[in-house]
Amino acid sequence: MRPLAGTRLRCGAWVIGCLLALPAARSLAATRVRSAAIAPLVALGIGDDEAAAVDQRLRRAAAGLPGLRWLAQPRLLRRLGAENAECFEDAACAGALARRLGLDLLVSGEVGGTGAAYVVYLQAHSARGGESRRARALLATQPGAQDVAAVGADERALLVHLLLPEQYVGTLAISVDAPEAWIYLDGRRVARGPQATLNGVAVGTHTLRIAHQAYHDALRFVHVAFAQQSTLAVRLQPLSLAVSAASSGGASASNAQGRTWPWYRRWWAVTAFGVLVAATATTTVLLLPHTVGRDREATVGLP
Repeated sequence: MRPLAGTRLRCGAWVIGCLLALPAARSLAATRVRSAAIAPLVALGIGDDEAAAVDQRLRRAAAGLPGLRWLAQPRLLRRLGAENAECFEDAACAGALARRLGLDLLVSGEVGGTGAAYVVYLQAHSARGGESRRARALLATQPGAQDVAAVGADERALLVHLLLPEQYVGTLAISVDAPEAWIYLDGRRVARGPQATLNGVAVGTHTLRIAHQAYHDALRFVHVAFAQQSTLAVRLQPLSLAVSAASSGGASASNAQGRTWPWYRRWWAVTAFGVLVAATATTTVLLLPHTVGRDREATVGLP
């Protein structure tokens, strides 16, 4: 019996040790550095030298992304450059290629030009297969230029959007001129008070609603940029203004009802005219004959 009891104790200790190590294993898996590579960009309507320049800009930006180890050996790049471009359009083919090269992640893409900016399309393929992620952006023809600042992005924003979507966020700072106002973002209540700073808001356009029982709701559309803080000040309209407007409208209606009408449109004139018409119709009916005349019959005797 003693050997059996010792075996049970060892099994129990092993199970407990595995359970205790599970959170640590998950943490290590989450922080594991993934190996990745960028295939040479395919030029669309631009020179190969321009495509190579954009490719280098992307590689420099990718070097600073956390959790990724970028491989840029000449042999690897030659292998990727010689690969059929159609393989990158198929998630299964690209995933198999990443596994053959010993990569966790493979990025491919195309670059074209619009004159004022480069149009970059990127795809991220996982070695485990599945659907590929896609992202696109306008990049200035010169790094740091502001010619496409309104609609463009930088290389880091594009790569974060593609590879680290959970970090593709910005900040929204809101100020309201009414205390205790509720703040809703995309239909979800997120804060209350005259001041609120929302961190980790996904990049893009969102619906903002401010609600307070003593004010009209305010609805706004706000755009959040990557790694930037968007500021919005909201002024609410008190409900008392609407009540005053309604009262003014009621007074106008009363004035309209108290207007002085001509004598023939007054109530007594209309009533008298109605009585006169009724009396005339009654008299006419009484004076008409009640029977319709007919020929009399007679017998005429012979003389």
